[in-house]
Amino acid sequence: GTTLRVGREPGPGGLFDVLMVPTSAPDISIFETSIGAGFGWMWAVTPSVGIHLQGIGGVQIHRYRQRGAQTGHRYDWTVEVPLGTSLRLARGLELDLAIRGGRTGRAREHRVDDVVVWSRTAWRIGASVGLSYGWRPR
Repeated sequence: GTTLRVGREPGPGGLFDVLMVPTSAPDISIFETSIGAGFGWMWAVTPSVGIHLQGIGGVQIHRYRQRGAQTGHRYDWTVEVPLGTSLRLARGLELDLAIRGGRTGRAREHRVDDVVVWSRTAWRIGASVGLSYGWRPR
C-alpha cells in the first residue's frame, strides 16, 4: 500500500491511503483494496524521531475468483487508526513503522461445496513498514 501525507511536520496533515492485500486458499483467490482519506498528527520526539497518529475512512473493495471461474466484487466501508513512528535515516529519508487497527462493514466468508475455504472478521490489525522521502524543515 501507499500513503500520501500533505501537511506540517510536526503538526497536522491530510492523508490519502491505498492498501492492497492479496490472499489465497484452496479453490479461491482474493484481492482486497482499501481506498481512504483522513487526518493525522505528527509529533517530533527528537530531531530524528517522530510519532504519528492517524484516522482514515473509506471504501474496501473485495474481489474474488472461486473454483469454476465464479468471480465477484463486494464493497464495504472501512476505518483505520494507524499509530506509528518515523526514524530519520538521512536528510529527507525516513523509515516508517506503524500498527494499523481497523474495521470494515462486515465479516466475509467464502464456501465451496458448503465448506468454508476462506474467512476474515470485520476487525483487523496489521503492521506496515515503509520508506518516505521528501523535503522536511525539521
